[in-house]
Amino acid sequence: MPQASIHSSIDMIYRLDDAGQFTYLNPVMRQFFELDQDSMLGKHYLDYVRADYRERTHSFYTKQIEMEHSSSYFELPIISPKGREFWLGQTVEVVWENQQVKEFFVVARDVSERVKATQSMLQSEQKYRSVIQNINLGLMEVDLEESIVYANEAFCEMTGYTPEELLGKNASELLLNEEDQVQREQLKKANAKRLDGSASAYELRILRKDGSPLWMIISGAPVKNAQGEVIGSLGIHNDITERKKQEFQRTELLQKVGEANRMLREKENKLRAVIDSALDAVITINEAGEVLEWNGQATEIFGFEKRETIGKRLSSLIIPEAYVAAHDKGMQHFLKTGEGPVLQKRIEITGKHKKGHHFNVELSISPIKLEQEYIFSAFVRDITLKKKAEEDMAMALRKQKELNELRSRLISITSHEFRTPLTTIKSNVELLQHKLEMGIGEAGKLEKNFGRIQNEINRLSHIMNDILLIGRLESGKMPFNPTPQLLHPLVEEIIGQNFSGGGQRVKMKVQGKARPLSLDANMYGHIVINLIGNALKYSDEEVEVEVNYVRNKTYFHVRDKGIGIPEAEKPQLFESFFRASNAETRSGTGLGLTLVKQFCDMHQAEIDFASQLNKGTTFTIIHLMHE
Repeated sequence: MPQASIHSSIDMIYRLDDAGQFTYLNPVMRQFFELDQDSMLGKHYLDYVRADYRERTHSFYTKQIEMEHSSSYFELPIISPKGREFWLGQTVEVVWENQQVKEFFVVARDVSERVKATQSMLQSEQKYRSVIQNINLGLMEVDLEESIVYANEAFCEMTGYTPEELLGKNASELLLNEEDQVQREQLKKANAKRLDGSASAYELRILRKDGSPLWMIISGAPVKNAQGEVIGSLGIHNDITERKKQEFQRTELLQKVGEANRMLREKENKLRAVIDSALDAVITINEAGEVLEWNGQATEIFGFEKRETIGKRLSSLIIPEAYVAAHDKGMQHFLKTGEGPVLQKRIEITGKHKKGHHFNVELSISPIKLEQEYIFSAFVRDITLKKKAEEDMAMALRKQKELNELRSRLISITSHEFRTPLTTIKSNVELLQHKLEMGIGEAGKLEKNFGRIQNEINRLSHIMNDILLIGRLESGKMPFNPTPQLLHPLVEEIIGQNFSGGGQRVKMKVQGKARPLSLDANMYGHIVINLIGNALKYSDEEVEVEVNYVRNKTYFHVRDKGIGIPEAEKPQLFESFFRASNAETRSGTGLGLTLVKQFCDMHQAEIDFASQLNKGTTFTIIHLMHE
């Protein structure tokens, strides 16, 4: 690495000679070690490694040299010259010369925070395992094939099996009655849920080694490998056999059943506190609204760590400002009257995250009387995804409704538009047939009949072409082949081919310095024919067509002095099959402007219009001209 780059690097960089002594420290390293001079030069690097780590560090780099690895990464604890301890993560490059080590080039960074976090996590895991053993709950782990890979001592004592008799056996075949399909289905559903990545809690009756029944409450969670893949499941088993026996003794044992349930709830609370796998946030507050309990899922949902919440008023943490007054008023009303309209119910409200954003939650609150005061336990679930799914479903239903309406409009319009020309064709054909059979009729009148037939055939062809074009656009099969060309000659050619005869009145004007655009001539022909054709259809006066080249834009205008568009119906103008209420007496499908809009979009052009009822309409297409 060039010396300038070493000097300007944000990493700590140093060099060691072949004996492991410092020969260079860059400014970043000197600053980190709080050195005002190169006092470490000539010192051995092991002098600064924490004493209990020196042998391990020396062995690591000795092995790197023996294996002739040119590069390695290692993390080690360092004691600075001023006695400060920290962890370095460093990459060491060995510089060889004539198959001998010449020097070591090292790039390092401070990884103390990450190492401390890792150590803290390991300590937490050790505490977790210690608690699991001490609360005397059975623990069993199975792989994806339900083979038992681990069972703790408590589980062995509950079932009467030794670890050797359990390991490697199929849990269902060993512990369930072969004929008890209900219990097998229960286990199958729970396993499917856990293997899908979700926690579960359920009751299950298994068999001890001696064949006697053993009722369990099993709280399970998926087991994942380092890549986050589910490789099995872990179940914590709480023996509830006695409670089940009491339940079967019915009314005469209700008092004992109640006591068993109380004890069971206490055990379940311990279990939830240990594994913190509840799907809901569980928050407990006192009468003053101060947080007493805050589980892990509450942190997951609202972002506050438990230490940030205990003793704080709940209304200052997760309740949006707009609802704080109502929350406090509701608390006071309950404490005064014992009435609370939202208690013991599941309601949807708005919650506030630590970062300040609001989101939808589902909440249920239960008041619990303890001696002379109440506490309130709230169970909260983030339903953001649920609400999003509901909104998506509503949107899909609206889309489906729109599609149904479009289908109905298509059937209605095409039925009407096809029936009229077909009736005309039929009547003219019958008339011609009669005249030919009778040998009557002048050539001019016959030509008039033929003309009507041809016009109606053209009309049907135009309708079918529009429908086919819509279909090709929807399926993405509409070819689009733009080439650079001037707009006004293309428009003039289209007008000449389609509107030159029959007494049509189309006046065209060109302004500005012409510049080429990227246009698909065939597709643009549909745009021009539709706009001019509509203007002629809805107006009895001359139609003005203008191409105006202005700076970096080109405008294409089509103006008529016809019937105009009702104000309330303007937003729907480009919708498929829409026809204005004042245009119902004129033929049309309502597809023309839909095609024009989509063709403009494909040309990256903007289409706009201005219209006054009974005064006329102007359509304008705007093309940006790029250098």
